[in-house]
Amino acid sequence: MKLNRYIYSGLLTTLLIGWGCLFAACSDHVETDMEQPREPQPIEPIGEHLWVASLTRGDGATVDNDDPMKNEYVYLFLSQGETTPPAGSVLYKGKTDTSTGTVITWDPTPLYVKPGNDYQVFGFMPATEATTTGTDAPTISISSTMVTMNIKNLNAVSTKDFCVVIGANTVGQAITPGVFNYHAPENTEVGYGVNLLADHLFASALFQFKVHADYDKLRTIKLKKVTMKLKDGSTLPAKVNATVTLTKGTVSPVANVELTSGSGTYDPVELFSDNGYALKVNESKDVAVYFNPAYKGNLVLVSTYDVYDKHGNLTREDCTAENDLSSLLNVETMVRGAQKVIPLTVRPTYIYVLSEPDWDYDIPSVGT
Repeated sequence: MKLNRYIYSGLLTTLLIGWGCLFAACSDHVETDMEQPREPQPIEPIGEHLWVASLTRGDGATVDNDDPMKNEYVYLFLSQGETTPPAGSVLYKGKTDTSTGTVITWDPTPLYVKPGNDYQVFGFMPATEATTTGTDAPTISISSTMVTMNIKNLNAVSTKDFCVVIGANTVGQAITPGVFNYHAPENTEVGYGVNLLADHLFASALFQFKVHADYDKLRTIKLKKVTMKLKDGSTLPAKVNATVTLTKGTVSPVANVELTSGSGTYDPVELFSDNGYALKVNESKDVAVYFNPAYKGNLVLVSTYDVYDKHGNLTREDCTAENDLSSLLNVETMVRGAQKVIPLTVRPTYIYVLSEPDWDYDIPSVGT
């Protein structure tokens, strides 16, 4: 009986040790999995990449490679009636191939559409001019007849042509204000392209810098910097809020826009900077600025330049000239979407020329 008891006790001990090893092994295995979790597998997007087939301004002008909108990001909402529709950015690259139309990449945020679905497409550009996250992110409201976008704290004076954008129809179809629906076809050989129609949010001025032929005989003027400041005493804010209303079926205009004051202190805006651009007689250096039309009576252009004689010697450095633009811009026609071309020609200052002449050249007569 003792022998049987010893055998039974030995077998029980062996089994307990075996079970203990088994539990330990299982415990070790679980712990190892917890320390080294499996990486999540990427989820394939449902839908097709959206690209832009064409970009046209509200004034009917087709945007081409020379347009300042080229290489700017377009921020688009793709709504199917949601109060908070998905949004993303596409980069407008300009017209690169006449056979395929305008090429758009979907960086940094991909935009997808599902074949057979309808979307409302609207947004703004360039996306870099507006904050798209946080408390200053655009807000929208959607009803059966209209879309309202509230865009916060845009620069009231800028080097960027900020535009409201709507998209409609498919490749090859015309786009008109009041129609911002896009149908993603179920079968297509040309991809999922949308046409965009852009409407300027601000007014603009285009400055054309030249040098007068008489002065060019004596001096070389090198433009270094151009800035836009407000008149002394002006209290206009640096930022502007825009409420944009898009109404279905309204043919003109593309959008109704209300501009109100944002928050921030205005500092001079740099429009142009260079080590020294030599002004020419027959070819202008063009510098553009875009601004809230309410600022048209308060803008002053400041130009900084160096003066050289015709031997390449620097005679005057960091000269400044100020142009009060109120008489040119403060008119009823300077409204949202309008542009004023302003030629600026550097002419001889005869007092200066006579006091410091270039002896190798004849000094032009003053005339009458």
